[in-house]
Amino acid sequence: MEGRGKEQKTLDLPGTVDALAQLTSEKNVKLFDSQKILKPKELECTSHVLYENYIKTIQLEAHCLLNMITTSIIPACMEDIELVGKVKTYKAFAKIHDEKEILYEKLVTLNDELYELYSKFPEEDSLPKQAEYCSKVLLVKMEVVRHTVDTCEKLCNHKFWPFSKYENILYDHHLQGENEFKHGLKKK
Repeated sequence: MEGRGKEQKTLDLPGTVDALAQLTSEKNVKLFDSQKILKPKELECTSHVLYENYIKTIQLEAHCLLNMITTSIIPACMEDIELVGKVKTYKAFAKIHDEKEILYEKLVTLNDELYELYSKFPEEDSLPKQAEYCSKVLLVKMEVVRHTVDTCEKLCNHKFWPFSKYENILYDHHLQGENEFKHGLKKK
């Protein structure tokens, strides 16, 4: 490739917050302005809207996760542990009970920790700092909580689990047509 001169360097921007920080860099402001794409003030406003959208999305996801765990998943786990507790006197079931109890207690603790981080959101900070808090604090804790919820889903009795389990979401549509055919429900 002729005329390239120096090799171009690319930035390593692993996340949304990293990319948003670069949007209003001096180099990019000049580029957008010189190409008559966005004036400096328009680029600043665009950046503001993108930061707000990112922050609100993460806050909404955290709020929804907390709500689902507190109102649905923890109560389901409580019912499950109560059921397993009834047969805990048998050696084989005692181990299952203890494993579930440890896991469910971990979920409650992580949920409390996420709530604490969610309620400490730095409202008074700048948008870039709020976005960084979402990225480096809330999302990191949410990932740990989600992993624990996924493990609970695998162990919790399906009768108590309040949401569709992954295998149901992935495979039930295959069985639906088969069940309709077996029971003569297939439309002609």
